[in-house]
Amino acid sequence: MVISHILAGFWTIQVLQLLGLSLPLLLVVIPLGNWVSTRIDSRTMVRYIYDLLIVFGCLLLYKTL
Repeated sequence: MVISHILAGFWTIQVLQLLGLSLPLLLVVIPLGNWVSTRIDSRTMVRYIYDLLIVFGCLLLYKTL
């Protein structure tokens, strides 16, 4: 799969740079998310996630207009 993406031109230097920036952030965000999810009721956590998905979807729609 990765080789076909590289051959198709989906993987560029810019993509690799963004990947390099995001991987260290994941090392912080994933444990933080696990910590938050243990302290918040599961229904509330799901509600927050859906709310964020709606906000991000609206931002993407706004950006395309």
